[in-house]
Amino acid sequence: MDLVFLFLIADAAAHALGGYSTVTDGLIVITILMGWNFLFNFLSFHFPLIERLVSAPSLQVIRNGQLIRRNMRREFLTEDELMEHLRLQGIDDLKEVKAAYVEGEGQITVVCHKESK
Repeated sequence: MDLVFLFLIADAAAHALGGYSTVTDGLIVITILMGWNFLFNFLSFHFPLIERLVSAPSLQVIRNGQLIRRNMRREFLTEDELMEHLRLQGIDDLKEVKAAYVEGEGQITVVCHKESK
């Protein structure tokens, strides 16, 4: 959601430099967009229903060392890309992974099995 507002603000700023009759018109649009962004963040923090509407839920892509290919297809995530993310976190084998999720922001979080000693 913040990325969408960032693009809208950048577009409004570009128009403020040449598309509007005055720079003040552009500043008003930018201020309104920033206000809407703050309002959405405030409401989503205080109301779980709004949070569910404006934020993408996490999606599990590995369960107990097994790939969940259906969810990987939904995120257009290839096995090579997933393995690259795992290697960046120091994980060489899928069997080490208890669960992995693609978060709403696009990051991949991993939960490993606890080592028994």
